[in-house]
Amino acid sequence: MTTQYYGAEIQDVQVQVAVTVFYPANPTGNLVFYVFNQKVLSDTYIEKFTQSASASIRLSTTSAVLKYTPIMLQLGRGGPSIGDPVAYVKSFYPRALYNVSAGTYSATTLNTVQSLTSIASSPAADLIEVTATYSLIISASTIYLTATPTLT
Repeated sequence: MTTQYYGAEIQDVQVQVAVTVFYPANPTGNLVFYVFNQKVLSDTYIEKFTQSASASIRLSTTSAVLKYTPIMLQLGRGGPSIGDPVAYVKSFYPRALYNVSAGTYSATTLNTVQSLTSIASSPAADLIEVTATYSLIISASTIYLTATPTLT
């Protein structure tokens, strides 16, 4: 007998925007990181089943499709809400003074991997009850920008 449940969990995903700033006095550039925190509501899938206590526990990848919903992007942890982290970072490098390369961020295209995050078992006579929880591991790729001073 197998019982299936869907649930959700809130995850914090670190978002980084890295800017290499080139100055005439330092042609190798200075790398500056800006760190944001994206909160997402992520699906979880729990499967409970009973099997013989003498058999090995069968773990297979589930056919459940797990998704996530972006909730809020914040400056740092607990800072103010930010709509677009790239636009926010570019605001520190005014167009009149710097040429900044293009870069985009989309909370709907984060990196995801479906994973077995926990497993528990408990004996029940000659049977064993197994609970397996599957969820998403979510991350964001670092966005790299370059900023060079405009020549006047």
